[in-house]
Amino acid sequence: SSGINAEYGGCKTAIALVNKSMVILIALGDFLIGLYLLIIAFKDTIVYSKKYCEEQLDWLYSRECAMLGVLSTLGSQISLFAMAVLSMIRLHGIHGSLRMPGEVTPAKIIQVILIVFAITLAAGTRTLR
Repeated sequence: SSGINAEYGGCKTAIALVNKSMVILIALGDFLIGLYLLIIAFKDTIVYSKKYCEEQLDWLYSRECAMLGVLSTLGSQISLFAMAVLSMIRLHGIHGSLRMPGEVTPAKIIQVILIVFAITLAAGTRTLR
């Protein structure tokens, strides 16, 4: 029994480990978005106060604005990716209960994660073109 727990990082199955990891990723994505919002609120309230319209172009072309854009995009993409993987796990659970052939192996889980990552990356960068 202890061999199974050690093999999957304290989880009973590989799917449970992936599920736990995706929940942690969602928390990380939410933290990044929260940090972004706190910095924006600070900039709006303390730095620009009521003179944002006068400083708008300086702000939009500043390095800080670009870095915050990266932070918000990264946070939202991490959350999107994790939610997509969790949805695939749930779909697999529903489909698996209907006698899905084959065994779930860590290699298959990694394959599904990479496919979902590629799809979410393509969806996320589609708006950048």
